[in-house]
Amino acid sequence: VSASNIDIENYIDANAFGYIYINVGNFANNGVFDLIDDADIWSKLSMVQEKTGIDITKDLHGLLIVPLDSIVADNGNSNNMYGVLFSSLDYSALMKIVDFKKNDVNAKGGKFEALKNEAWEILVLTEEDGTKNCLHITNDGTMLYSRDLDTLRQAIKVYTNQVPNAKKSESFKDINSNIDNTSDLFGYFSMKELDKTGLEGNPFSQTLGSVNFIGFGISYKAKTIYADFKLFTDTDENAKKVADTFNGMKVMMAGIIAEESPIANDILNGVVIEGKNGFANINFTITEEQLKQLEEESQSKYSEPEPVLDDESEPDSEE
Repeated sequence: VSASNIDIENYIDANAFGYIYINVGNFANNGVFDLIDDADIWSKLSMVQEKTGIDITKDLHGLLIVPLDSIVADNGNSNNMYGVLFSSLDYSALMKIVDFKKNDVNAKGGKFEALKNEAWEILVLTEEDGTKNCLHITNDGTMLYSRDLDTLRQAIKVYTNQVPNAKKSESFKDINSNIDNTSDLFGYFSMKELDKTGLEGNPFSQTLGSVNFIGFGISYKAKTIYADFKLFTDTDENAKKVADTFNGMKVMMAGIIAEESPIANDILNGVVIEGKNGFANINFTITEEQLKQLEEESQSKYSEPEPVLDDESEPDSEE
């Protein structure tokens, strides 16, 4: 199920820092799951399927991650975010996943509780180290999740229309209309909340400081990675300045890595940067062959033998 068929704006707080949407439904079709060669991950997924009868790779549609505050600013709080899991599963099927996790947590010394005196059903799984997993399951195959109880309550209020969602945000509409919501991974982040003091004296930093939002879309199709980034500014003039800045950085980097890594230089030369319509657009592709060459190049560098140093011992004295 494409995100275009899921009204994700209904689940995003109007005042959120941004969002990331992982289009899990695309992964099986595009071969993304085939790229995962971690045996431990597949072992855990197989165990979930064995215990619950649910195939995560087929039954999940997407995962929406919504940070309410900046997670890169000095005051960023990684717990101040929530997730929304979209699936083809109903309430009872999702509860099977919760029960599986509950048994695992209890076996390791944690605890499970269903909170009472709440306006909505909230389940809390507390792991042995004190980490909380707070959950609310809806009747339409959706699970709301956060590690912070108050953040989960806020997510539920967004979902139940008790507080404004992103449909009420003009900036969300403007930015999201320029983001490809059929990508495997897409979203945007606000740069407005970041501290930009001290940039006035540096033209380079000042130009980048005019960026208010960063949008992105990344996909894997036909064994090729497609990446598209948009840096939104207040004016077309600033968008062109940002594009010029990155084009300058591209030329500078090409001069540095041309001899060091020919394949990386080849990828860099394929990067297209232009400023238009109020944003600087950066897009590029990386083919499977280029990825293989990068890996071979990296392995070759680390497998090169240590250089043999000349024998610096003192020569024998003359008789």
